[in-house]
Amino acid sequence: KEDVTFPPSIIFRDKTDPMIWYQVLNEEHSSFVYKIKDNRMIWNIPAFFPAKAIFALNVMNFVVVALGDNNLNFIDVENGCCSIPTILIDNGIKFLESYNDLLVCLTGENRLFIWSFVENK
Repeated sequence: KEDVTFPPSIIFRDKTDPMIWYQVLNEEHSSFVYKIKDNRMIWNIPAFFPAKAIFALNVMNFVVVALGDNNLNFIDVENGCCSIPTILIDNGIKFLESYNDLLVCLTGENRLFIWSFVENK
């Protein structure tokens, strides 16, 4: 198994509002996700995970956080709460990217997963 590199932080813009930023901060054994606009936190409290983040991005109405414990977590962009059950990815996450309404994940065994998100009406 390859060693995982944990960035100290991950910063990216919201795909629908360029004035909104998301910041993921890795601590010693955990990570926190903040939603920021005009240098102020939008969520009342940051999202917390008991593992370090390796990837984070915005797809549709979610912030997706890939953790070093091989879990994908989905945070609702409006309230900062996890809104879809966590997905366990066997053998780790090598690559995670979003394209429009698609989430693309490549595992440590080079298995490719693609999820399509649709708006709930």
